[in-house]
Amino acid sequence: MSEGEITLQDYIWASGTYLVTHLPEGFDKWEKKKKYSFLEEFAHESVEGLEGKDIWEMIEDLAWSVRMYIDHDVSVCMRSTADEPKRFAKWIEEILEKDENI
Repeated sequence: MSEGEITLQDYIWASGTYLVTHLPEGFDKWEKKKKYSFLEEFAHESVEGLEGKDIWEMIEDLAWSVRMYIDHDVSVCMRSTADEPKRFAKWIEEILEKDENI
């Protein structure tokens, strides 16, 4: 999986926000008509009455948003972890400089 690529698990997780049950494994093999029908049938009351196409767009948007958040958070963690030795060395240098000035 490359960064920014939405996974099936992202879609399944996001579907739980708009449906009374999550999308099942293998939903990605369904034709649009079957997928939209499932979404309409299992719509949460907050999206009840919307067309399956519209519910799907909401699921896609949430799946994309959470993937971007996760990828950003991971990249920030990786960056900060990689910088730890440099920051630690700088911190030690600052302490030693303060000790010399006392």
